[in-house]
Amino acid sequence: MKTHNAVFEEAFSFAALLRAYKRARRGKRYRSQVVSFTENLEGNLIQLQTEVLTETYRHRAYQQFIVKDAKKRHIQAAPFRDRVVHQAIHAALEPIYEPSFVHHSYACRRGKGTIAAITTFQRYVRTNQYVLTADISRYFASINHATLLMLLRRRLADQRMLRLCNLIIDSCHTCPGVGIPIGNLTSQLFANVYLNALDQYVKHTLGTKRYIRYMDDIAVCSNDLTELHSFQTATATFVEQHLQLQFHPKKVQIQPVRVGIDYLGYRVFPTHMSLRKSTVRRFVHRSRTADATSNVYRQGVIAWLQYARHAQSRGLQRWLVQRGYIPPLPMI
Repeated sequence: MKTHNAVFEEAFSFAALLRAYKRARRGKRYRSQVVSFTENLEGNLIQLQTEVLTETYRHRAYQQFIVKDAKKRHIQAAPFRDRVVHQAIHAALEPIYEPSFVHHSYACRRGKGTIAAITTFQRYVRTNQYVLTADISRYFASINHATLLMLLRRRLADQRMLRLCNLIIDSCHTCPGVGIPIGNLTSQLFANVYLNALDQYVKHTLGTKRYIRYMDDIAVCSNDLTELHSFQTATATFVEQHLQLQFHPKKVQIQPVRVGIDYLGYRVFPTHMSLRKSTVRRFVHRSRTADATSNVYRQGVIAWLQYARHAQSRGLQRWLVQRGYIPPLPMI
């Protein structure tokens, strides 16, 4: 396995930090922290670069808030200057770890995403009788820092970059040595690195086919119930012993595909897909409280319709327009 060294200096050159700043401000350039940082852009980037390169950089306090969507999530939002550092780390490390990921890991990766995952999942559902679905209980909040650093070291040998990653990982935790913040860009990459250990075990030790992972949402399709029960036992043991994780006891299910399988916000049948009722209810609830005249709201509606169009939803779209939950946009 190839390990990478000497990535730190290049990752925090002035040019690399400037690119990281531009990515970090995307869609947020008029927020107060971004405006303040931009007023003295060169000076702030040089100061940040100096702190990182001399290893005097310290992560500042997070803003914490709760988002209620499919479930309640505790989000930690880093200050803007720290998000610039996150962007620079991500840009340096993504090319190192991306080639090691399995093909059917779909979350937070270029060219992947929800639609690619659900399209593959339905293809598997059409040719198999049963599905196992599972997810990790409190995944981000349960990631063990020492185990994560061990996994990072398998491909990264640059000690300065590893020390910086350790600083970012330790900047927020649910208890000492455990948990990474959901809101960090680096956390998305670190979370994929962490469960890539499970992916490799599933693919190369168990030899499982028709396996999909979207972050911590896992699905396996098979015509053999015994295979699925064996998979459940083996993977539960693996994540507990090697990753200090547990599957959510109420979300591990083995079902026949004919009943329709809830996965990534859709209800998937061999012949078609529909949106989950809870997905529609959340959209209606947000629409009732949103400012229907704002561009942000309209952009959100268009994005949701793009998501909905992959299911049988034209009748639903008309109903939402008639009830005033969405503006009269063209049907997608």
